[in-house]
Amino acid sequence: MFQVLRYVSERFGIVLDGLIAVALVLIVLGTTPSLTPLAQRAISISLCAIWALVGVEFLIKLFGAPTRLERLAFLTSAQGIIDIASVMALPAGWLLAPSMHDSNLFALIC
Repeated sequence: MFQVLRYVSERFGIVLDGLIAVALVLIVLGTTPSLTPLAQRAISISLCAIWALVGVEFLIKLFGAPTRLERLAFLTSAQGIIDIASVMALPAGWLLAPSMHDSNLFALIC
């Protein structure tokens, strides 16, 4: 089972890299002042969906480790810390930023 999770994580990671690039473009497009409210909403929903996929990939990596010790090793590794930061950036922006637009920019900066 763990081999399957690792395989899925590797393949999913390739797709996710492309989706993260799309998210970056969406964040930049979201800064356009002439966007309609519908377009802003579509961008926000798209960013939330991509963020959810990043979170799923993090969980696959975390639970793909067969033992608790390996999970802890992943969490304390450089890759694990970066993954935690990337998963927590958008929710932290929701809590700290006054508007949805600002929370997206906060996630980009983090």
